[in-house]
Amino acid sequence: MTLLADSKTYDGLAYAGGKGATFAGFVNGEDASVLGGSLVFGGSSQNAVNAGSYTITPGGLSASNYSISYADGGLTVNQRPITVTASNQNRTYGSANPTSGSVSVTSGSLANGDALSQDEARDNLNQPLTQWVERMTENYLDAFGGKYDAELDCLRIQ
Repeated sequence: MTLLADSKTYDGLAYAGGKGATFAGFVNGEDASVLGGSLVFGGSSQNAVNAGSYTITPGGLSASNYSISYADGGLTVNQRPITVTASNQNRTYGSANPTSGSVSVTSGSLANGDALSQDEARDNLNQPLTQWVERMTENYLDAFGGKYDAELDCLRIQ
């Protein structure tokens, strides 16, 4: 028995189950209907939320006339594509850094309760907004627009 691979795009929700399985090796016209029990799924894929690769491990079946061999399947949780744009900011030399400004998702969408917030961070002038916290980097494809001309705001997914 071989599990079918599965994939999804990051949605902030825990994965459960599997996509199904293929069976081979039956004789005399028999098929999967001769198997007892229920196909169950385990492995690192169960309750996986974040983008990455996980293992789907099958089990739970029996047969009096067959020796069942299980082959693991895989789950891939793909990063969610978004574009985040920062508002342009300026300051006069010697003045305080701007304390206002905004970032917004201008393409795609955040998943299941994720939200952008701004976190003050010092950086060089005219650098693109590229500082991410770990969760943002892990689950979202990073496509940025906009620049800050002074102190940068860092994106945080909460």
